[in-house]
Amino acid sequence: MGQRDPRTEHGGIIVLSALLFPVFLLLVALVIDSGNWFAHKRQLQIRADAGALAAGVSYAQNWASCVQSAVPDLKASTANAIANVARQYAADPEASDYLPGSPPPSLYNPEIANQGRLDVVINSRWYTDDTDYSDWDSAAPGGSELPSGGTPPEPLADPCYFHPPGDEVSPAGGQWVDVKVKERDLPSLFGLFGLPLSRNTARARVEIRPATAASNFLPIGVPDTMVVKAQLRYFDECNDPSHTSPIATIDLAPFPDADQAAYQNAGGGTLWGPQSVADPAVGDRSHSVFLPIPSSGGCGQPYLPVGVQVRLTSSDQVDINQSCATLASSKFADCFSRLSQIRVWTDGDPEVKPRVEDVVLTGGCPFDSYFARLPDGATNCPYGATVNVEWGTRDDSELAVAANFSVKVNGVALTPPAPNQPSGTWTTVGTPFTADPGPNDVSVEIDWTDTTTTPQHTWGALQCRNGGQNPCEYDGPDENAHRAFVGNRTNAGAVELVRTSGSTFAVGLPGAPLDNVADGGTMTSIFPILGIRAVLKVGQLTTLRLDDPQANQTLRCDPDYAQGQEFKAFESGCKPWYKKNTFGQDPVDDPLQFWWNVYWDAPNKSCPARDTFFSYGTNSATNAWECVPTAPGLSPPVVGEGMSVATKNCATILNNSCGQTVCRNRGNYAEWLANGGDSFDPRVVRVFVLPYQALKGSTGGDPEEVAPVAGFAAFYVMSWRGSSAQNSDPCPDSSVATPPKGAVVGRFVQPVDYQVGPVDSTKVCVVGQLEVCRAVLVR
Repeated sequence: MGQRDPRTEHGGIIVLSALLFPVFLLLVALVIDSGNWFAHKRQLQIRADAGALAAGVSYAQNWASCVQSAVPDLKASTANAIANVARQYAADPEASDYLPGSPPPSLYNPEIANQGRLDVVINSRWYTDDTDYSDWDSAAPGGSELPSGGTPPEPLADPCYFHPPGDEVSPAGGQWVDVKVKERDLPSLFGLFGLPLSRNTARARVEIRPATAASNFLPIGVPDTMVVKAQLRYFDECNDPSHTSPIATIDLAPFPDADQAAYQNAGGGTLWGPQSVADPAVGDRSHSVFLPIPSSGGCGQPYLPVGVQVRLTSSDQVDINQSCATLASSKFADCFSRLSQIRVWTDGDPEVKPRVEDVVLTGGCPFDSYFARLPDGATNCPYGATVNVEWGTRDDSELAVAANFSVKVNGVALTPPAPNQPSGTWTTVGTPFTADPGPNDVSVEIDWTDTTTTPQHTWGALQCRNGGQNPCEYDGPDENAHRAFVGNRTNAGAVELVRTSGSTFAVGLPGAPLDNVADGGTMTSIFPILGIRAVLKVGQLTTLRLDDPQANQTLRCDPDYAQGQEFKAFESGCKPWYKKNTFGQDPVDDPLQFWWNVYWDAPNKSCPARDTFFSYGTNSATNAWECVPTAPGLSPPVVGEGMSVATKNCATILNNSCGQTVCRNRGNYAEWLANGGDSFDPRVVRVFVLPYQALKGSTGGDPEEVAPVAGFAAFYVMSWRGSSAQNSDPCPDSSVATPPKGAVVGRFVQPVDYQVGPVDSTKVCVVGQLEVCRAVLVR
């Protein structure tokens, strides 16, 4: 075999290198292009994220202005301000165009990307410049660019616009700021070959969702009137004073919203009535029930009272049919007897004894005087009365001299129906009576004495005469004839109205009270109505009491602060995370587990004991506690110093107290609201919301005193009072009166929380609801 001539391989490497060199150049160019593209891509994403997050902060500062509808121009300007903040942090060179007449705003994050080739659009379905606010229609086609020849719709979906459900990123709808950033014509060698490296995009969105857990609470719990079961029972108060055998038991349910509107517009809360036959969970205002009216005779008094007993619970676990005494002493329940009554009067012979028929109470606190709820700040209720008297033949044309007849209620003389016509309705002038909290007996005294001498009258064939042994007279005793009841937090809990009516709604309000029945012994058709005080609302003026030794609203929400260190909790807030107690399956933490099966006593579904509570579980934003221990009431000085440091009005903070209170953040709710409702204002604090009567009898000394968390809310502090001027609000809101010692006055607000924590992405924030909204970043 012959040897190859080496001369035949000369120049092979050169040829191969010549062939591969362009490939190497292309690979190097691709690496450079890709690296440059990814560097720009990363920077664009930083810009989009920063713009969205900045919009979230702006939401937190301007949420009230963004969601109000009373001033459209304010809503529009707020939306543009939020959008412009997003543009600033996305370094949009056109940001100044959105604030005409203003100096160019500072731009943040302008690095790397070419500012001359940058497009930033807000709430657009495309990356095309000048298509802002076009994502109002979730069904419209989207894409990278506006279709050729297409025209963007009129700007509608600004940052304050409520998007309907259906968006691919935010299926639940709601408010959001979507930031899309595009860099055009990025220099690229491979762009010459048709590869899309010359265009770069990024997007981010901040949306507003209900927060499901939170921390940094003040050690304050506010019970809410979220009643889940209600019942009325009627009793013969004369023959069954111990309330052992009700003559009627009626389970109630809340009326639909449409049937609540007029009552709520008049200042009421929630109306409950007989359960609908079709749906027991809903009250039926047209559904009447029969009430057996006992006979008025045989009870040893001039009338028979039929009393109304009210039963309430805020927990499905409470048996509403157990004894009234048990309910009255139980948490999450109430039972009040004889809050209202029906007068059953005897239809006797007026010739033997003048007959007192209907005794009607007039005026009073809203909504009537048979049960009047004491308004906040009031100490009693004024009322009047009318009395219908049948005098028999004593009021014939001969005897009906006005001066001979007298009707008094609680010692006050009433005005007759007309001169010389004493039979009929006698009335008071105005509202001369004062009803104090609790039951108030209404007594009636009627008198007749014919002392006319010229001419001298006769009655029943008897000669009337002036002086003793006059047969023409009736000296009636001062007898109880009805009763007014004035309710407050102590004697009526959440009960606002108790109305037994003989007719259904009139103009959206309960019918007139069935307050008087003749004789009894019959079945009467009634429409029973129960009014329950409104649940806590945004804007509702509320007084928090932290120094009440009975049922105070003080909690111990942080294990690092022992009793006596409450000042630290006010200063720094409670660090653990808490969330709403669902009293049932919790699919977030564990779809196969109940929260109380881990931490609670499963058979009783009760919270862990107070003394061991903080040893249960590892606390975090995703594993938040659902109960909170109670604590002893605080003294007024501790309340005052605590609120001073919580609202950043304490100039000198000592080890566990405030050495000097000064005005650094004044209270002015109206101004705060008008300026957008800044969630970062130090006077906006976070408090716990607890179930109705969860704090009943709590003193913080019982190891079992732990309350489930019904939710959490934000509260704008308008004023507080300690024990002296040194620890009271140095600059309170002038629109509210000075609160009692140890109390805090303010209004619930709905802020946007910028805390990093869990939200419910399936729900939207409903304006006006008692919940904390949260700005959350999504992509």
